[in-house]
Amino acid sequence: VKGNGYAIAGIIDSFNYVKGKIATYGLTTFFVRLNEAGKLKWSKKYNAAFRQLSRILTFSDSSFMVLFPGDESQIMKIDSLGNVTWAKTDVDTYKGKQSDFDINDAVVDDNNFIYFNGNFNNAYPGLQKMNETGNQIWEREYQCVGFTSNNCLSMVLTKGKKIAMANIGR
Repeated sequence: VKGNGYAIAGIIDSFNYVKGKIATYGLTTFFVRLNEAGKLKWSKKYNAAFRQLSRILTFSDSSFMVLFPGDESQIMKIDSLGNVTWAKTDVDTYKGKQSDFDINDAVVDDNNFIYFNGNFNNAYPGLQKMNETGNQIWEREYQCVGFTSNNCLSMVLTKGKKIAMANIGR
């Protein structure tokens, strides 16, 4: 983690049973910040119904972004103390146009720009660029000839500042 220490995030399933049957069900997201010695700095719970979590991104100001991938992609930006600064669900519009972009993974560059990989319409791999305040800068769709590639799983920002994406095709 930039600023030293560790960050842990996860999702808690909670069930409330009445007479042996599930009466209510909920999902709670949590975030824990530890110092270099592993001692608790702070912890927070967020009443957000995110179903899966794939990545914690860190920024130069010690803030974080938590990525919740899938068909209804969700991202949450929190400050260095765990307060939510903004959150977005299903980042599917660019310049007012519906794009059906589903996020799978993300990286942050040295200038705090976020690059998301994923897929368009469950058919083509794609890439989006966003600034740290949540404004989308551009998106790209990569249509493949001769096969469908609908699951862009992971990515890395190379030392040469290039993006490499891993993909599954058929």
